[in-house]
Amino acid sequence: MGGRHSLQDWLLLLLLSLMWGTAFTFTKIAVTELPPTVVVAARLAVGAALLLAGIRFTALRLPPPGRIWCRFALLSLFGNALPFFLITWGQRGITSGLAGTLLASMPLATLFLAHFFIAGERMTRTKVAGFVLGLIGVGLLLRPEASAAAEIRYQIAIVAGALCYALNAVLARRMPVVHPVVTAAATLSLATAMVLPFALSGAPPLTGSPAGAWFALAWLGVVATAGATIVYFRIIASAGPTFLSLINYLIPIVALGAGMVALGEHPGWETFVALAVILSGLGLATR
Repeated sequence: MGGRHSLQDWLLLLLLSLMWGTAFTFTKIAVTELPPTVVVAARLAVGAALLLAGIRFTALRLPPPGRIWCRFALLSLFGNALPFFLITWGQRGITSGLAGTLLASMPLATLFLAHFFIAGERMTRTKVAGFVLGLIGVGLLLRPEASAAAEIRYQIAIVAGALCYALNAVLARRMPVVHPVVTAAATLSLATAMVLPFALSGAPPLTGSPAGAWFALAWLGVVATAGATIVYFRIIASAGPTFLSLINYLIPIVALGAGMVALGEHPGWETFVALAVILSGLGLATR
């Protein structure tokens, strides 16, 4: 595989893995001081503002009002607003590394949904075996005896966020051809509008939160949302979506490592075993 892709492709893939993988760490920092709705709205608003500014100074334009905006609204709901909230809320009760590990179930759910909604993506016996193996890995993380009962609801919220991302991936593949940066700017803007009313109703005073929380919000908006979107589309254009799918193996590893280094998290052995099982299932299902 290395012979078919340039060093730049691999460096961009690593960069995107770091951007998205460390997002769990900064989300954990932000959500310990701020309500989840505020964290999500700030992240979306910063990302949308930067992408809209980029469109403003290029030849790109947002499409006029029409049916395409209904499709954008679906992508906004299932690709941004809902999963961002579920994952952010879920991180109130579990470690950032565990959240990143649970989110590794997303590509497995995408394979399952694609079987029903995408032509030519039917589940083979190998895919079914990989899917089942991946579910076993997720089950190892969700065992009641492996964590406090109160944590289960937070873990389920992360898995629900992964399911939203999977549904969004299927919806995106059924979208008409629109420049990806335009799609990203439109969906982030709509997602901001969806979340902002809830955030404003529960927002704390701006002067009442530590600087670290606001730095985390800036990182999430500038790096993990706007910057990551640009890198994402550069990889798609240069190396294609199949190469990009390798990121599903890297993000949980980055999330675990970042949580251990930055937050002093100490995941148990069952987390590493579950991650190995999930990634093995993913590898089998995407052979």
